[in-house]
Parts: sequence; structure tokens; C-alpha cells
Amino acid sequence: MNKYLRGFIAGSMVGIAASMLFMPGKDNEMRRKFWNGKNIMDNASQIMANMLSEMKEKR
Repeated sequence: MNKYLRGFIAGSMVGIAASMLFMPGKDNEMRRKFWNGKNIMDNASQIMANMLSEMKEKR
């Protein structure tokens, strides 16, 4: 994989994780789960996957 593409993906993940932390309306449980994990990027991707599945279920 191209190093620029990896950098773009990593930067996107960090940006999404930061937006989830500072997004109003989200409960403190999500933030607590996010910060208690050892691997923040893994937790961020898992939380995003859960959010996407919740959005699909609401449709």
C-alpha cells in the first residue's frame, strides 16, 4: 500500500475519533469506553462500525 494512502487513512481515523469525542449529544459511556481501551484506533474503528450498523437499522 502506498505510504501516502496509509497516512491519509490514519489521519482520517484520528479525525473521526476526535470528532466522536467532541460531538455533542453523545453520552459519557462512549467516551469512557474509548479512553479505557489500550488500542485507541481499534476502539475508534469498532465504535464507528457500531454507529454505522445503528444508522442502517434506523432506516
